[in-house]
Amino acid sequence: MAYEVNKTDGTILLNIQEGEIDTTYGLNLLGKNYLGYGELIAENFVKLLENFNSNDEPANPIVGQIWYRNTDVVGEPKQINIYQGGGVWKPVGHLFVGTQPSLVKRAKGDMWFDTANQGVFMWDGTAFIQLNNVFGVPGLETGVVINETIKDTNYVDATPNLNIHPAIKLKVNGILVAILSSDADYVPHASENLQSFCGADAGGVDANLGSGDYNQTGIIGKGLNLNSSSDFKIRGVAVEAEFADVAEIYVGDATYEPGTLVALGGVNEVTSTMFDGDPSIFGVVSTRPAYLLNARKKREKHAMPIAVAGRIPTKVSGPIGKGDRLVASETPGVARKATENDPLFSIIGRSLQDYDGEGIGLIEATVGVR
Repeated sequence: MAYEVNKTDGTILLNIQEGEIDTTYGLNLLGKNYLGYGELIAENFVKLLENFNSNDEPANPIVGQIWYRNTDVVGEPKQINIYQGGGVWKPVGHLFVGTQPSLVKRAKGDMWFDTANQGVFMWDGTAFIQLNNVFGVPGLETGVVINETIKDTNYVDATPNLNIHPAIKLKVNGILVAILSSDADYVPHASENLQSFCGADAGGVDANLGSGDYNQTGIIGKGLNLNSSSDFKIRGVAVEAEFADVAEIYVGDATYEPGTLVALGGVNEVTSTMFDGDPSIFGVVSTRPAYLLNARKKREKHAMPIAVAGRIPTKVSGPIGKGDRLVASETPGVARKATENDPLFSIIGRSLQDYDGEGIGLIEATVGVR
């Protein structure tokens, strides 16, 4: 008498006649009253234990069946596979590893690790899409390194969570082009090997790397840091800034407040204007410059950004009208309205606001405009 063999979902897999054996699906499925079945049942258990261990995929597989491929081929190492239907065997917990991926039986989500270029890829049904951020042979990597941390000079192994800074690194052909940092200025630890990148020598002092070396202090600053040891530049059609003046770092005889008028001279490079109509007037101490030049000197004592062009908050005294020209007053570092008797070369700029003249005030002025 025949009987039905049902799958897990209740559908009929096959019918087996009494006294017969069916091997359609790789196991010995026995009919009623089959004699000498002990050996065949034992073989079934062995096949299940070894997951149909073979280089060749099982014939007539059913969805969910497990098969262990026991021979390495290009892109398909020894591994466990699960049958998904439609002729697709999906590797379990394993990447295709090699210089090229599997050429057959690809399913969406399949992974491939490219040993030649150190890249990780995923099959999207049409092509392998690269997943990792950095690829290329060692020493010639290209990509963005995220979730990076940089230790500073105060780092010690005893407190590994202190004195570390989050950063993103950009590499092109093995060269570290830029570091994007969310933290303010810090000097990287020697173990980071960033001395040359920061324009310093192995001891952390200025390496004097030439005209391309903008960072002579060996620091990583908040924002985008370009490699000081190479001639990297930011290029584009146009650049926009939220602030309004162009400034350059100069070293003063003291540290002056933003808005203070300065003149060339003194003990260092600039000093506060000292007398009325000072002809050596040069610029105004910037509050927040849009473009800062000579930044390599900003860590020196009394180094300040001096606005030489653009609009800038400026200290003034006396009645001033919008559009009036400004010159140094008798009060050090403070401007006044120019008169027809003041020489042209003593004018620092023009007022953009009215001021009533009570005490010393701070108004917007445009510097460098006569």
